[in-house]
Amino acid sequence: MGFAHLVHIDTKNQISETKSWYVMRPGPIPGPKPLMCCSVYLSRFMLKAPHLAVVKIKVRIRIDAPRERIWEFLGDSNNDPYFWRGITSVRNLSRNGNVLIREVILGDDNTCTQAVTVWPPEKIQTRWVGGVIEGTREILLISVGASTLLEIHINYEFPGLGQSDSKLLAKLFQNEAEFAADLIKRKAEEFYSDSQLERKLWVN
Repeated sequence: MGFAHLVHIDTKNQISETKSWYVMRPGPIPGPKPLMCCSVYLSRFMLKAPHLAVVKIKVRIRIDAPRERIWEFLGDSNNDPYFWRGITSVRNLSRNGNVLIREVILGDDNTCTQAVTVWPPEKIQTRWVGGVIEGTREILLISVGASTLLEIHINYEFPGLGQSDSKLLAKLFQNEAEFAADLIKRKAEEFYSDSQLERKLWVN
């Protein structure tokens, strides 16, 4: 199963671009397991220099399950700590229509606030409105026949961050997005396979 991601790192004086394609194979999820938490990194390395780093990441993966099945677990934002390893816990504060305001803990003690907007069963937008991260993360579910194309778009800004630090942050968030996409795929296909088996046994 193929992943495609595009990472841009923009600073005041320089722009760099990295493109890469690779194929996921059965086995352990790639990437270092004891990855330094993004929140710890941000707390330690935010600089006072007048720079602005912009990290943009796009991850795509095909899932062999209909999007309605995926939405059954992905649409519940309380499941985010399972898929996004930078998030330790979430606490819902208020809800207005399809917009949820919540508090999230990154790492051990880095508290942030998010506004989560949902458009079932197509899209989830998470906007960081308080804390060390600025910007949005969007998850799109696009029907492709009986399958689904999952897309994750991350657009984050880091005021006061240097070029060398922004490159490391891009790698951290890229790795986290790919990790989440693979977990979503595995859970969705396992969940859909089990439901199909139950239906087959019931019919027989």
